[in-house]
Amino acid sequence: MAEYVVRSGDYGVEPWTMTAGQVDIVRFTDNVDRIEVVSNGAAEVRVTNGGTRPTLGTAGASTKSLRLPSGLAGVRDLPMPQDNDVVMLVASGPAEVSVQVSM
Repeated sequence: MAEYVVRSGDYGVEPWTMTAGQVDIVRFTDNVDRIEVVSNGAAEVRVTNGGTRPTLGTAGASTKSLRLPSGLAGVRDLPMPQDNDVVMLVASGPAEVSVQVSM
């Protein structure tokens, strides 16, 4: 598990390459309303906000994780709960991702 901190006054973390099946955490020290997760599409990425642990999906199963599919670069915009500024991500392979404040 890797953990990244977005310091007060900063907007996000620079891109990093995820390890398959490993949950990475991004913490914002400022309270933020919305964030963007950017993926290069090299692997499927699942993301949660508010401290819920993401899981890679099983066909037809209900999930609390938002999906960025493999095969195409993408951006997922999501609201952040007022009481928790933590984003968790998991990938099916070595996807390059970054997390930043949504403007």
